[in-house]
Amino acid sequence: MVDILNMYRAITFSMRRLGESAPDGISAHAYPFRGFDGNEETVEWVYARYLIYDLGKWRELKETDEDGLNSHGSGPGLDGYRRMLKVWQGTYGDRFKLSSEQIRAIVEAVARR
Repeated sequence: MVDILNMYRAITFSMRRLGESAPDGISAHAYPFRGFDGNEETVEWVYARYLIYDLGKWRELKETDEDGLNSHGSGPGLDGYRRMLKVWQGTYGDRFKLSSEQIRAIVEAVARR
């Protein structure tokens, strides 16, 4: 869980740093953390809410949250997050200062099987 939240912290801050210099129309809110499916990933959803809302950690992820971190099945899901993590953890250089290409590779990992 912590790795997933840190990965999204890296994406969020990297997107902010890139700002308008990001190529191909990538915007700062293109890849928000959607949370977990409250029905299918209840344990993960409750724990993420506890960390972000109750403990005040990863506040930047709360800024783009529209539904209490409940993705209602529209997010990557735990399996998708795990695929994204593999790409992020394999990133060369500073994993918290990602390029737009690295961000795109991480996010596109969701579609891979």
